[in-house]
Amino acid sequence: FFMDRTGQAITDSSSLVAALEWMNAVNIDVVNLSLVGPRDEHVLAKIREMSARGIVFVAAAGNEGHMAPPSYPAAYKEVIAVTAVDHNLQNYRHANRGNYIDRAAPGVQVWTALPSRKEGAQTGTSFAVPYVTAVVAATLPATALKRSNKAFDPLQPKKIIRARLVPRAADLGAPGY
Repeated sequence: FFMDRTGQAITDSSSLVAALEWMNAVNIDVVNLSLVGPRDEHVLAKIREMSARGIVFVAAAGNEGHMAPPSYPAAYKEVIAVTAVDHNLQNYRHANRGNYIDRAAPGVQVWTALPSRKEGAQTGTSFAVPYVTAVVAATLPATALKRSNKAFDPLQPKKIIRARLVPRAADLGAPGY
């Protein structure tokens, strides 16, 4: 990420692919992607390549509301897409919704670290993603995380965690509501 002329943190395809390549080189097993954007063929190609070797991707669904189009990288089939719910398991009102969502986790008023050695409550799908990332890292069998030259089912991590996380995205109501 880098700052644009208004001071907002942004990234581009080449920077994101370079970061993924670095994670691959240092043998990261689970990648937490708390970012959203449009479909990007270069990023998708890198995610597919890494997923085929057993790396698991978990991403934020986005905070553009219930009628928003799918956000990427969460909407790629190789990625576990996470939406946010509050402490009553109610949908976060600004969270994206849709058939691409795989899981929901706490993401409303989550106590977290802030810049300048501060802390406070934050809300959004990016704050839900670490919960799912932690469950994936803790529950995947070691053999599923080992890299090999043989083909790896990129959807296997989704199959493994289906029974481990509650609520399922399907339990949160139909897309668009």
